[in-house]
Amino acid sequence: MHPKYLLENWQSVLFGLLLIGLGVASFMYPDAMIDAEARGRRGLIKLIIIKAWGWPLGVGGLLFGGLCLWGSFSPSDDDD
Repeated sequence: MHPKYLLENWQSVLFGLLLIGLGVASFMYPDAMIDAEARGRRGLIKLIIIKAWGWPLGVGGLLFGGLCLWGSFSPSDDDD
């Protein structure tokens, strides 16, 4: 891993870390969304998060976050 790739792709690194954190939180607190309600603005997004909380969001967050981190650390095709 070269630090140049980390500095060029810092947005992907932060997004990957955020997804991994969300996945870990979903595994640690699987019952956090039992009594939650999706009302108000952006209700569909809230409803999807409420329904997917637990194992599905945990696995998806860890996998997709890991792929984002792996892609941000690997060199691009046009590097010499």
